[in-house]
Amino acid sequence: MSQTTPKELHLLRVDQSFQLEWQKPTGRLGQKQISLQQDIYQSYIDQPENWFLFLGFCEQNSPLSPSLHFWREFSSLFIDHLFKQAINNYEGSATVILLGTSSEFKSFSKGLSKHPDGYGKLRRML
Repeated sequence: MSQTTPKELHLLRVDQSFQLEWQKPTGRLGQKQISLQQDIYQSYIDQPENWFLFLGFCEQNSPLSPSLHFWREFSSLFIDHLFKQAINNYEGSATVILLGTSSEFKSFSKGLSKHPDGYGKLRRML
């Protein structure tokens, strides 16, 4: 990737797996976004089994392509609920937290209709 022509990172679903691809940007990219995209891509290359978790832990306020933004929110929500489940287990609670509160689900599901892969994929998971 050339420094003079920054590209935008997109998450594609190919043959039942996810792949990252650099594409022509849809708008102007700021330095913070470029840096975050490079970190995400490096994690994808260096740790293919863990990069999705990196996506959930990374900077939440930097803009990303719509596909990466969607999956960053999904991964972040998943991680948040893993922590809540661990705390409940530590405290001796038998409560199982699968996806979160109804307001979190409604907020998250609004993005599903905008993501070409999201709604059908979530429906198959439920």
